[in-house]
Amino acid sequence: MNHCSKKLFIKQILLSLPGSIAECSIQGIIVDIVDPNRVILDDGTDVILVNLTLLQTTLKAYFDFTIGMYAFVAGRVKSESNIFYILCDKLVNLSEEPNRESLWNIEVVYAALTFYKKNMKKVLFSTGNILATQF
Repeated sequence: MNHCSKKLFIKQILLSLPGSIAECSIQGIIVDIVDPNRVILDDGTDVILVNLTLLQTTLKAYFDFTIGMYAFVAGRVKSESNIFYILCDKLVNLSEEPNRESLWNIEVVYAALTFYKKNMKKVLFSTGNILATQF
C-alpha cells in the first residue's frame, strides 16, 4: 500500500459504490473487539469493521487493543455481500494525542475540497462535517 490513500469519513466509504475506493485512511474510536483479528471503528459518522489479519502478531500484542482506543487505520477497502470492511495495512494508536479528532476532521474536509473536488458529485454538510461524498 502506498499510504497516499484517500482520507475519508466512514460514511463516505459506506455510501460509495463497491470497488470505487481502493484504499483509504480513517480515524476513529474502537467501539467493539469482535475477535483478535477484527475490531469495529466509529468515527462519528458511522462504524466499519477493520480486519487486522495482515498485521504481525507481535504488533497486535503490542497495542493491546481496548475499547475506547483512538486509532488511525490505513488499508484496502473490501466488501463481501455488500458489507464494507477495511483490510488494515497500518494502524497507529493516537489515544494520547489531544487534538487528534478535530485535526482529522479538518484534514478530511480539506482533502475532499482540494484533491477530490473534480471527482465529487455531491457533498452533504451536517453540523460542519462532511457526511457523504459520492465519487
